[in-house]
Amino acid sequence: MSGLFDALLAPEHRSRTVCLEAGRRVSAADISSQIDRLAPHMGARRIALSCRSARLFLVALVAIWRSGGTVVLPANDRPGYLAEIAQSFDQLMDDAAIAGYLALGDADTASVPLPAPEECRLVFFTSGSTGAVKEVPKTLAQLESEVAELERHWGAGMDAAGCTYGFVSHQHLYGLVFRLLWPVIAGRPFKAEQVERWEAVAADLAPADILIATPAHLRSLHAAPAPGAGPGVVFSAGGPLEPETANEAARCLGFFPTEIYGSTETGALAWKQQDAAGTGGLLWSALPGVEVAGNAAGCLTVKAVYVAGQSWFETQDLAVMAPQIGRFELKGRADRVVKIAGRRVSISAVERRLLQNELVSDAVVFPGDGSGAARLAAVIVPSAAGAERLADLGTFRFGRLLRAELARYEEAAALPQHWRFVEEMPADSQGKRPYHLLASLFEPGEAEAAGIPVLEEIRESERCYRVRLRLDEKLLYFKGHFAEFALLPGVVQLDWAVELARTLFEMPADLSEVGPLKFRRPLVPGAEVDLVLEQDPQRPRIAFRYLVAGEEHASGVLKWDARSP
Repeated sequence: MSGLFDALLAPEHRSRTVCLEAGRRVSAADISSQIDRLAPHMGARRIALSCRSARLFLVALVAIWRSGGTVVLPANDRPGYLAEIAQSFDQLMDDAAIAGYLALGDADTASVPLPAPEECRLVFFTSGSTGAVKEVPKTLAQLESEVAELERHWGAGMDAAGCTYGFVSHQHLYGLVFRLLWPVIAGRPFKAEQVERWEAVAADLAPADILIATPAHLRSLHAAPAPGAGPGVVFSAGGPLEPETANEAARCLGFFPTEIYGSTETGALAWKQQDAAGTGGLLWSALPGVEVAGNAAGCLTVKAVYVAGQSWFETQDLAVMAPQIGRFELKGRADRVVKIAGRRVSISAVERRLLQNELVSDAVVFPGDGSGAARLAAVIVPSAAGAERLADLGTFRFGRLLRAELARYEEAAALPQHWRFVEEMPADSQGKRPYHLLASLFEPGEAEAAGIPVLEEIRESERCYRVRLRLDEKLLYFKGHFAEFALLPGVVQLDWAVELARTLFEMPADLSEVGPLKFRRPLVPGAEVDLVLEQDPQRPRIAFRYLVAGEEHASGVLKWDARSP
């Protein structure tokens, strides 16, 4: 199998379709021409890329390498985070900057010798056990070796005409390799736009197509594609795929997703596929070319050409080796790094950010809120200034204030979904802070029962939020309302929609009108509910819908006076 440069720049491949973008096919000749135009403007510098379009990203990636530069890939585009790693790059380029250079006119770098893959360098960022940001250097040679093993294992079963769609960003290693480099090198097209919602692509997918996802994306599958539609292969990485999610995905797709295990440091290492009998959910199988073993600390160690050459690399993942060669079961992490919504999150980093806030005196962050769900919870001791703001804003808005400050540095997965504010941090007789004491703060009591029971906030687009709620039977609002048939009162549903709309979209305090309210089905104890809030792009209005398993239970429109400040 050829490498990246050959796949894009070799004369015999000029007519090959590299990607689909905005409904048109982009050929290798088109990509090659754009690389030639961009490369003269790059120079031998460290250039950070932050692109929405996978096509522009690919063009810039090769152009930077062709000019002798190093590609730097920030973990996110938060201003505070970019300022923190600013010493790691000389220039930041986004889609607009790349398009601007391409518009300057033609240039010819075809005569410039191509660098060896070992000389093409790129840098990722991740968080170690201390929470400090660290660089993870890679070379194109390593990535091409990983792609070769993936193609060796799965390529024969893939249709050359199949297009690769991705829920995940090409800015991270999983997305870069699976969504972009693998299809390009193997001669299969990819979709340049990142998939935002399953509903947006379900009708377009063909049985030959490949979908790159995470467990968080697969949890949003509610409806099967049309008969005869695809995709034919689905990969999932970034965290464990819960059996119930795997089974629901299999019901929708007709097959179980293929799960991938790896990390930014290692790349893809192993795979597994669950089944209806529940026998395939525990053991991972190493990919071809990957050796695995356990060390004295009980952690998995790996060896592969694209990881550390002939040396063993020690992960921080606890593992039990199976009798079969190359198979193992994961048992969690040995450090304070967790996977949430497909993102690797350093709990230490989140705590450090919170403690830098003048409103916080002490903070403990841990995964879960007592429900066992994959999200972060935070216990906060406010400072004197923080206590004043808490009294003024209330718990919900104060938590949102702390989240907003964190969001300057961290992606959404690292923002705690649940908050508790205490005067003193819970501790045992030895001064330690055991999990059971912290988790007990999140057991539904009167304080929890009177709040908005938010499980998760998902920003689906610039003007749309999906807020997941869990209607615990202990919610205060269920008490005394139809004693023989408890349900959530409509006035509470409206109040929650108004409060969340004001907070998420920064709407004025004074609501002027509520449009047609429709309560089609009751919301009952034990239900997990999606509250979808969509902002009108032209008028100060927000439509809301309460959904259970995709079915609408209530809806309405919130309207504000256009003259409100």
